[in-house]
Amino acid sequence: MVGKKFHWDIFVAFTNADADELTYVVFPPNFPSDICPGYAGGAYAVLAKNLYGSKTAPRLWYKCLSEFLIEIGFRSVAGHPCLFICFLKIEGEVYVVIMGIFVDDLLVTGCPQKAIENYSSQEGLNIQSRRS
Repeated sequence: MVGKKFHWDIFVAFTNADADELTYVVFPPNFPSDICPGYAGGAYAVLAKNLYGSKTAPRLWYKCLSEFLIEIGFRSVAGHPCLFICFLKIEGEVYVVIMGIFVDDLLVTGCPQKAIENYSSQEGLNIQSRRS
């Protein structure tokens, strides 16, 4: 039986990853202090999360996502770092879920559909599902 395909888009993917080095930002001179108390214009701050557009963003996002997928039962396919596979045993039957990663988009297929939809509700992923 051929499974359905799902296209998942991860919102603000690059900003989900924790920063792995100190990154300082300076607030613009006219930045209102009521938006972020203690940080008026010209103040410096250290980022706790990655910044979209930084050179390290893609690498940190892939690391964050791949560690999460492995934690929930997926395995990376040797030689294909953007392809993950998971074997599920449901009521004595073994099913396969395959996930391909392209930047912040995930293409997911497998059987049964209910098992795939279960992954889209995993805490830690902010997913918008689109049927392909």
